[in-house]
Amino acid sequence: MARAADRPVVAVTSSFDRAAVPEDLADRLHLRWAPPVGDARPLWTVLDEQTLREARAVVVELASVDEDTLGRAPSLEAVIVCRGTPSNVDLEACRRRGIPVLTTPGRNAAATADLTLALIISAVRRVDEAERWIRSGAWSPDDQYYPYDEFRGPQLADLTLGIVGLGAVGREVARRALAFGLRTLAYGPHLTASNAPAGVEVAPLDEVLRLSDIVTLHAPGGTATAGLIGSDELARMRSGAVLVNAARASLVDEGAVLESLRSGHLAAAAFDVFWTEPPAADHPLLHLPRVVVTPHIGGASDSVIGNHSRAAVAHLVRWLAERETPVG
Repeated sequence: MARAADRPVVAVTSSFDRAAVPEDLADRLHLRWAPPVGDARPLWTVLDEQTLREARAVVVELASVDEDTLGRAPSLEAVIVCRGTPSNVDLEACRRRGIPVLTTPGRNAAATADLTLALIISAVRRVDEAERWIRSGAWSPDDQYYPYDEFRGPQLADLTLGIVGLGAVGREVARRALAFGLRTLAYGPHLTASNAPAGVEVAPLDEVLRLSDIVTLHAPGGTATAGLIGSDELARMRSGAVLVNAARASLVDEGAVLESLRSGHLAAAAFDVFWTEPPAADHPLLHLPRVVVTPHIGGASDSVIGNHSRAAVAHLVRWLAERETPVG
């Protein structure tokens, strides 16, 4: 084991699977574990002053690495973010200081894809409606066959799924959709027939919207995709189609979705993300009959913690090897 004075301090505030850290790596680092931070509070308010001052690397998930934090961390050499998009990090401030920001893309791709398929099935087969109905005590012995007619829905293999955004999550959704027998179309700004998964048909966005019975969104957030699905795009979708969003609320114009649902043009929708979280109890989206909602739980899986822990460890191994390699 290296002497304590020779081991760089690495502060960890992310949820983490400590078993992912191999013994030889643990011997070369001075890992300081903080209780996992479940919100975007600044990192300097979480770590004690000495740890922040001595830290050569930090591993965060939700804690904010802002200008104040960086000013209090003069020894910092690397920021590892256990998420795909480091929206909690002041990237410009890190760039000015020459501090690389490393992420763990794809950590929750499989888990989010699982939830997406659950939302699709629930919306198409009206699972949540049927559950609420039976729990209400409405099923009468005198009308045993009513639910068979009332909650009738198509089988997935007769439908076309359109995937908007074929990154890590979108590709996992496609893999599952193809296994269910869905015809699967996809749109992405850099997607071509040559780089699409086998079985996925690449098409322009307008065609994906026009031909799909179900449209599921998996594009990244940001100004470039804000309002990607608005009134015009919803109007291009098939009458009676289903819209699913387990990606970013900003991709969709909220008012346009509500209008389309109320008019019946959209038959149903399913959302794991909301424009304001949590949504108000009286938000109309929560009270429309054919809307499935979950509370932003796409990545809520213990497997995700293991995935991002292993990815963070890989970053630490490379970072340590680089700093231990003599220059020249």
